[in-house]
Amino acid sequence: MTDVARAERDQYFIACLAFNKALAVAGTARSTAQGPRFVDAKTGPRLATQ
Repeated sequence: MTDVARAERDQYFIACLAFNKALAVAGTARSTAQGPRFVDAKTGPRLATQ
């Protein structure tokens, strides 16, 4: 693998990591804004106020 190809691969990998991190942070912010959730085996996740 040439240095250019290695640099392109590394750049792509870093971009993927940053994108996945942004999705995780957005998901955490969304779930926190909705309030605490409880997970019931029958009904699935629901807000604590339901």
